[in-house]
Amino acid sequence: MRQALLFYLIFTVLYGLMHALVFSQAVSAFQLSGAAYAALAIWLAAMTLAPGALGLAGERTGAASLVAFTWMGIVFYLFLGSLALAASRASLWPTVHFVLFLVVIAASLAVSAHGFAQARRVRVRELILATDKLPPGVDRLRLAVVSDLHLYSVEEGTRLDRILPVLGKLDFDLLVSLGDLIESGIHRAPWQDEAARLAAIRPRLGKYAVGGNHELYADLMAGGDVSRRFHREAGFTFLDGQVVDAGGMLWIAGVDYPGHGVQTGGGPQHDAEVLSGLTRDRPVVLLKHLPKVDAEAAGLFDLQLSGHSHAGQLWPFYYLVKAFFPYIRGLYDLGGGSKLYVTPGTGTWGPPMRVGSTPEITLVELRRARGGE
Repeated sequence: MRQALLFYLIFTVLYGLMHALVFSQAVSAFQLSGAAYAALAIWLAAMTLAPGALGLAGERTGAASLVAFTWMGIVFYLFLGSLALAASRASLWPTVHFVLFLVVIAASLAVSAHGFAQARRVRVRELILATDKLPPGVDRLRLAVVSDLHLYSVEEGTRLDRILPVLGKLDFDLLVSLGDLIESGIHRAPWQDEAARLAAIRPRLGKYAVGGNHELYADLMAGGDVSRRFHREAGFTFLDGQVVDAGGMLWIAGVDYPGHGVQTGGGPQHDAEVLSGLTRDRPVVLLKHLPKVDAEAAGLFDLQLSGHSHAGQLWPFYYLVKAFFPYIRGLYDLGGGSKLYVTPGTGTWGPPMRVGSTPEITLVELRRARGGE
């Protein structure tokens, strides 16, 4: 709880500074005073405090969360525009400043509306990889991949309302989740209903998942292993440092988010340790939330699937996230027969928007290599 308090304190201070700049530019542009000045100050102060208050209360869904986190996306772009105005000293020319701030408001609302709609257009990306390791008589295996759904973040059950029909139209042999399937505070909600909806998906070779940082947060907030219980009731085999034989056709290994495996009593959390001893006569698929590659594990797997980055989610965060996670989106050849695919994720965290980042379900097809493939 102390870590959560510290995080929300730092976040609220920085978020408050963003609001303060927007407030100063709005007051200057519109020459606000009296009741209008007070009303705007109260609104911005309430919105500054809302994410921390909702987070500490474990309330991630409902009308208050939808307003607070949608506003978070809008005010981010208002802040970028206000920063540009402040840097250009447009306030020296009141009429120009007034017009430019109107442009900032219009652009922020337009970008936010686009991002809100974009987050709801989940595409299917097909990724075909050739391999000579499929068992005799098997020409292809298909894995449906979801990541970073953040169930019970802002939208309640409507996120599954979008995802499940898309999955229902696909032909796949396995379903995998790469972490952050759930959101902290989920223990306060009737999560069994959502788990039951996921449990209805029954691919022939099973469903496998690893934990992400939000599974860790969910467990810490609940004071128990709600993440493991959710995944179990949703029909997923939870891989925290474990390897399973999927129908004798491929190995599925899972490395949990650092700290979460310890929280739930999981196994080893070092990639090379988890993968050691596996025969390479069949494909080895490594599930790992963080898009990081363990140098010692290079060559021990055929495909690593990772999420977490959201590909930045809101432009221009792509560039900031890429500074921490160079493998941020797409397919990477790691050499030694190993590849990494980083999905931009299927849901959203915080603002229910995506700008410059399209949500996806990835359909990975392992296809028998022909000739020179």
